[in-house]
Amino acid sequence: MTSGRTTEPRESMTAGEAEMTDNNDMLVELGKARTELQPRLADVYRDRLQQDLFASGSQMRPLSVRRIAADEAKSLWDYLIQPDRLRPFEQGAQLVAVGLNEETFFQILQDTQAFLRQHLPAHVHAHVANAVESYQRSLIQGFSAERKRALLDEQERMRAAFERTLSRYTRELELAAEVARAATSILDLNELLKTVSEHIRQSFNHSFAGVFLLDEFGKFAILRAGTGFAGQELLRRGYKVGVGDDSLVGWCAAQGSVRIGHDIGDDAVQFNTPYLADTHSEIVLPLKLRGDLIGVLSVQSRHVAAFTEQDTNALRVVADQLAYAIENARLFSQAQDSLKAMRATQTAALNRTWTGASPSGAYLYEQSTDTFKTAPDLWKPESLPAGQQQPVVVHSDGADVSGSVLALPLTLRDQLIGTIDLYDLGTAKQWNDQDVALAQAVTAQAALALENARLLQGTQNALADTEALYVASTELNMAHSYDDVLAVLRRNTLLGNGAHDVYIGYFDRHWMRESMPASVEIISRWTASEAHALHSRYALNSIPSAPSLLRSDLPTLIEDVL
Repeated sequence: MTSGRTTEPRESMTAGEAEMTDNNDMLVELGKARTELQPRLADVYRDRLQQDLFASGSQMRPLSVRRIAADEAKSLWDYLIQPDRLRPFEQGAQLVAVGLNEETFFQILQDTQAFLRQHLPAHVHAHVANAVESYQRSLIQGFSAERKRALLDEQERMRAAFERTLSRYTRELELAAEVARAATSILDLNELLKTVSEHIRQSFNHSFAGVFLLDEFGKFAILRAGTGFAGQELLRRGYKVGVGDDSLVGWCAAQGSVRIGHDIGDDAVQFNTPYLADTHSEIVLPLKLRGDLIGVLSVQSRHVAAFTEQDTNALRVVADQLAYAIENARLFSQAQDSLKAMRATQTAALNRTWTGASPSGAYLYEQSTDTFKTAPDLWKPESLPAGQQQPVVVHSDGADVSGSVLALPLTLRDQLIGTIDLYDLGTAKQWNDQDVALAQAVTAQAALALENARLLQGTQNALADTEALYVASTELNMAHSYDDVLAVLRRNTLLGNGAHDVYIGYFDRHWMRESMPASVEIISRWTASEAHALHSRYALNSIPSAPSLLRSDLPTLIEDVL
């Protein structure tokens, strides 16, 4: 029996028909070889990929090596059996996507050429050589194009990441600058804490920032500044946390360390701050001044894991700046309080000085004789109300006196110490602005001149007292007896100003805090009394008022002795 298919002799075929027959025969032979060679070629690829997996720094995942090798072997044999110009280009791009690096890619191309030369018959290899070259050329084009695109994408990602990092650093530098600016320009503590808290919240775009300061006993951390509605409500309620309690702020106040808390994970923290129920992350940082904890900075976010190491480092700098800014504000406040107290003391002393500097009353300057004299009957209108420190013009058209007065306050360091009245009697003079300005300038100079005169008098009095003290010290050094000492004291101190009885006495024993001496013995005396009325010893315990009046460490002045 003969087959239904007849084979026409090659001599009777045309050239085209003979080529087609050869191609069909070659495809049949390649198909048979594929069954054996494709898996073996995949093994060659797999060995190459595994060899270079770690040495070349490939981005491939180890578990995907077998699949990548099989896909590449199949792609090659598909092309040899049925060429498709788009297929190797796409395969080249896919090799980039799975993480194949350039060095390994070209080694695989070389492995392909060597494998086919070794395992294909010579006539088959010669037939497919051009197809292999075409496949690899298209594969290289796809690989290169995808790699270029991937490099551009990576560069774009790196540029975006760099810009984000740069933007974050810029924001952190701006925050540090704002805190430093606030530290030097805002000296009110409450305003400083409020401003810095708001800067921190805005810079990091978080939900809340607050500053807690320890109380004077170190038992509680009290909220002194907070952002947003929650911060205002907490401040209104006087919110505070105990040092060492189970909150992050309490923990930080006790431990003095930075801590980041999240509401998920193994180290989950339960956030229970009122009005901040949507908090999912919080960072707390100690405010330390020369090693001593003075407070806690708390920043909270609605996002999980919102705080990075970079955020922590930036907030550490801010916390350090804020601690010193708080100290500066406190010192300024203390200085202001001290200054107010000092001014009040100076004002009181100035008032006392000028109240007793000279008798009150009016003095009239007589231009013809260039002298001053008292003027008890001079018209003195109610020209300056109490505390008035502005010029006042008073007019009078009464029967007794007519005219006008320009009353000018006499002030010294903003304190009213008197008035200077300029009279124009007999006429109703209109004092213009130039008159008032000139009079004010003269009055200001007069106040300074009066103060200088007072200070000069005080200095002269102090010098006189110093000279008297020097003379008394010299004479005391030259005294040879108790009577000499007493005589020096009477000559050079107030003891000699009308004293009726002056004496020097010894106590019978040392005056102890627990008990006073029993008696005093007179060792020198000057008196205007008769001798028979005097005693040489006085028993202190016989004087009921002695224990309450006399002191062992201070002079005692008794003004109502009977």
